Amino acid sequence: MKNIFAFNIANVAADGTMTPDGSAYITRRASSSVQGDLEEKREAAARVERASSLPLWLLIIEFIAWLVFICCLGGTLKSLADTPLSVMYENAAAVFYVGGAAGIAALALWIAGRIRKKRVMQSPAVPYLTEEMNKAIARAKEDMEIPADAKCIDIFTCCYKVNAKGKIRYKGMCRYSNAEFYAFIRGACLCLSTLEFEASIPLATVLSLQRIDKRAEFCGWNKEKAFNAPEYKPYKIRANQFGILFVKPYFSLRISGSQGDFEILFPPYEEQTLRSLVNVPVA
Repeated sequence: MKNIFAFNIANVAADGTMTPDGSAYITRRASSSVQGDLEEKREAAARVERASSLPLWLLIIEFIAWLVFICCLGGTLKSLADTPLSVMYENAAAVFYVGGAAGIAALALWIAGRIRKKRVMQSPAVPYLTEEMNKAIARAKEDMEIPADAKCIDIFTCCYKVNAKGKIRYKGMCRYSNAEFYAFIRGACLCLSTLEFEASIPLATVLSLQRIDKRAEFCGWNKEKAFNAPEYKPYKIRANQFGILFVKPYFSLRISGSQGDFEILFPPYEEQTLRSLVNVPVA
């Protein structure tokens, strides 16, 4: 069963756009002028975001420094139960110096990153850019005819390539990207729209909502409140040190029509939103 919103990177068009495997369900695309304006604003926002962060090489040094500090501290605390601190210092003074220097360096870089981010975010350019971005989004929603009462819903998308042996290899740090869609009913279809394209799923082709009792790893968080906020606690979402999120279970909306068998994958916190739009049994 194919994921409607899986993208084969071999199918990238000349203009950089990608067509999902469920292209037969794509019924609308944004106009080139609106899309170009939106991309321009996104690039401006990305430049501000890059300016608000330390360079990548400094972030790598900070990560390594924290790792060294934690390892040295952990080893010291573990040995402290059996060996006095003075004896440990005599036997391995280098551990104290290296760990201390790493801790100071990591803390200094962390503080520098916070100061840099605060300075950029307080600049006059940020409110102006935010206003321009909101205008571009409003124009794109109008162009895509997204109704005002459309629900925002997260969907798991993915990018992949097929190697010489015919095996699928997913691209990126993790298997899924958590993308925000606008969901609404138009006529006899469930419409799932981004600001770039709209997929229309005939309700008659929707079979069931399948609970998948496996762990899904994904990148990206779209909700206003953090993934560990009280309302998301029941879903036991976890994150690792690289910002990759994990959740179990997740859900698959199964579809079968003339185009073949497809599915749309959702994180568990979207179950009620989806069921408010589509009345299907949970398998």
